Amino acid sequence: MGRRRRVRVVGESMAPTLHAGDVVFVDPRIGSTESIEGAIVVARHPHRLDLELVKRACPTDEGGRILLLSDNADAVDAIDSRTFGPIDRSLVVGLVSSRIRRA
Repeated sequence: MGRRRRVRVVGESMAPTLHAGDVVFVDPRIGSTESIEGAIVVARHPHRLDLELVKRACPTDEGGRILLLSDNADAVDAIDSRTFGPIDRSLVVGLVSSRIRRA
């Protein structure tokens, strides 16, 4: 089991929920069957595994796959499943458990 870690939010794609410079704490202890519908998660980009995205998880009808969606789809920096499609749930790094607003 991993420990919570901090991730800094980049860009405004999750506004008004999260803003650039906010820090979120990510809990990696997520079960493969635990519901994450509607939760904010950190997940690896399916085509750039070194890139982690902070997005809202939405279910699909495709078993084991989810959509990663931006709260602010109109943001210039919005990269989500509207661009790359559904992802395998195994790419989810963890659930956002809390946040610290930027100063």
